[in-house]
Amino acid sequence: MDDPVLRASGSRRGVLRAVGWKMKPYRTIKQGMNDAMCAVCAVAMATGSTPEEVYEFLNDGRIMGDPICTAEEAIFLLSRGWIRGRGYAFDAPISTMKPSHHIEHTIGEMPALLDVVSPNIEGCEHAVFFDGKVCRDPDPRVPDETELSDYKILRVWPLTRVLEIRYCKRIQLAPRHTPLFVLEAREGRYVAGGEWYS
Repeated sequence: MDDPVLRASGSRRGVLRAVGWKMKPYRTIKQGMNDAMCAVCAVAMATGSTPEEVYEFLNDGRIMGDPICTAEEAIFLLSRGWIRGRGYAFDAPISTMKPSHHIEHTIGEMPALLDVVSPNIEGCEHAVFFDGKVCRDPDPRVPDETELSDYKILRVWPLTRVLEIRYCKRIQLAPRHTPLFVLEAREGRYVAGGEWYS
């Protein structure tokens, strides 16, 4: 697997040996048909984890299908050795079918989390993982691998690998109550950033 951080270091084998890290092949993880866990699946795919590991890390009584917020995405990613970079949004949803191909030119082959207009649920946003080559969509109604051009992209969150992974593994969250937005999502009342996530 090609990693921009390791590529920039000039010594892939030396860096891998130094941090004891081997990149697993990415795999697509699918969410349920009527749940709000697309972002859970996206961060699990990015880190080579499972949705169960994401929920276990959060340590707050969540169950399969529950959503996470952007702060929780970021801290889980960091706990697994990834930094969610400064994201950028578009004034209007863009399709990479446009001639500018803005996204391909800005992130290249870097992995990223994408907030997109849901292709299946009108008025909803959806989280997708871009592995640097293809999009991996947790929606069970779409193929495991899709192209950037298949989406109207709202926000892009580039991901960068941390070299000091041993420090990241120390991050743990204390037990807490299930957040209100999660309880509201279970009742169908939660709206994330003004939009339902599918």
